[in-house]
Amino acid sequence: MGLMSSPSLLEKGQIIAGPWHEAFGHLVRSEIHFEKIQSSLSKNGEITKIRLQVSPTEVPLVKGYKDAGLRRIKKLTGADVVEVCPDLSVPLGHLRVERL
Repeated sequence: MGLMSSPSLLEKGQIIAGPWHEAFGHLVRSEIHFEKIQSSLSKNGEITKIRLQVSPTEVPLVKGYKDAGLRRIKKLTGADVVEVCPDLSVPLGHLRVERL
């Protein structure tokens, strides 16, 4: 999915062509994860605050790059994500939504 970012990669002339993002792999994995969990989220306007419980390794995927995942969840559900809690009992690729 791309090169591992390094300070030398940011120097002028190091990238000759093509798309580049410092967290491209994370962006891709977050998008795939969002598609998996989207059906578990409520429709817009049903609730105003939620707490999400996910597998500990998937907390960064749910939050997304610079919290873009949380903003996307808010846009989809209309609810503020108060917290993303790591929970070992939640299987990979799933989440639990707690209405607050």
